[in-house]
Amino acid sequence: MARQARIIIPGCAHYVIHRARPGVPLFRNERDHARYRALLTEEAAMHAVAVNTASLGPDHVELLLTPQTRESLSRAVGETHRLYARHRDLGAGALWAGRFQSCPVAPALASAGLADIRPVLLAAASRGRPVGDPAFIARVESETGRNFTPRRRGRKPKW
Repeated sequence: MARQARIIIPGCAHYVIHRARPGVPLFRNERDHARYRALLTEEAAMHAVAVNTASLGPDHVELLLTPQTRESLSRAVGETHRLYARHRDLGAGALWAGRFQSCPVAPALASAGLADIRPVLLAAASRGRPVGDPAFIARVESETGRNFTPRRRGRKPKW
């Protein structure tokens, strides 16, 4: 089954979460934290992405980023994580668990901060759905041509 393309809305904040592989510490010391932040700042500037918030956990990173083009989010995050894995002397496949997850966030929620809306963002990012009021979700649907309204669960009736 083919994977769904990421939803990227230029000029809109996006919540990004990427976890380390189980049993692999992502950051060993303050030097690792500083190196990751420096790489993120450099790659974000290079690929036209604004860094709103960066929360670095022991086994994951949570970011709130605003890309200026459709490709810039994937390029900035992907290159940051590839270079950070090289800094740790590991391959990207040995450090990071799969692809990073992301979802667009309505401007009203993006200004609230990660701590206040973390549970909502985690659920939405795992499903790849936008987070916000119905007007924001309608805007994302019209820009992407995809439907994000939850549908009835289960098999379709055979009639």
